[in-house]
Amino acid sequence: MTSADSGPVIGVDLGKARIGVAVSDGLRLCANPLSVLRAHGTDEDIDALVRLAREHDAVAFVVGLPLNMDGTESDGSRAARELSAALERAGGLPRHAVGRTALHRRSAGNAQGRNARA
Repeated sequence: MTSADSGPVIGVDLGKARIGVAVSDGLRLCANPLSVLRAHGTDEDIDALVRLAREHDAVAFVVGLPLNMDGTESDGSRAARELSAALERAGGLPRHAVGRTALHRRSAGNAQGRNARA
């Protein structure tokens, strides 16, 4: 599989105990929760995520990169980057690490836009 301008992506939120997983619609306008996996810190995590990506015909992974409030990388950033690279190797899909503070700003902007139109 190759990356495309459209098609579902799998969003991954890595935690110490759990991994949150979401899938976007094909146009990438919204994402919905898909699963919460127990984090093992092993290839089992990678296999489960790759399996979900294949089941949903995903074209890429987006891994949340935990950042400090000032935008610098946090202790969890290294683990998220390692997971991101492992997903690309194992799944053959491109991956993108996106800072969570950027996602929060984007979500807040989208919510304000919806409220303005209401």
